[in-house]
Amino acid sequence: MNNNPEMTFLEHFSELRFRIFKMFFSVVFFSVLAYVYSDLMIGYLIEPIDSPDISLQVLKLTTIFTTKLMISFFSGIIFSLPIILYQILSFIKPAFNNSLTIRKLVLFIIFSISLCLLGLLFGYYILIPLSVNFFKNISFNLLDLININLTLDSYLSYFIWILLLSSLIYQLPIFILLFVKANII
Repeated sequence: MNNNPEMTFLEHFSELRFRIFKMFFSVVFFSVLAYVYSDLMIGYLIEPIDSPDISLQVLKLTTIFTTKLMISFFSGIIFSLPIILYQILSFIKPAFNNSLTIRKLVLFIIFSISLCLLGLLFGYYILIPLSVNFFKNISFNLLDLININLTLDSYLSYFIWILLLSSLIYQLPIFILLFVKANII
């Protein structure tokens, strides 16, 4: 909005409000777009099960709708992350007068996003199939007596937690780097 570094408090507050509105609008826009494709996303998310011994169930009438909303909301946040980061960088850019510092910050963010994506891929292609097979094999002797029926919302909640934790674990080099720079480690 305003590139003048000598802004008043109210001008800074107004610019922050404007940038938060842009971030909010991008999350809403991408969430609505993700809702349109939520059936495709749900199909992609339940693909790692791929076992005739395991079936997914819906126990409540509203589960499909709330599941679509949950997936749309998280997808909206993920897809609008570049816009959110750009708005944050644009807001704090006047505080940095050195272009080298800004380049380091941008490289830091690119490195962090890359590690996050690697963690998500590791969780999706390695952890989820391994964990589903592990838990299925634990009950292998009981498969004649018990059918494995999972609810869609519990499986997707488990799935999202695994992806979230694996992406956070892949952020450990970033946290270690920050701790080293702060002389904590």
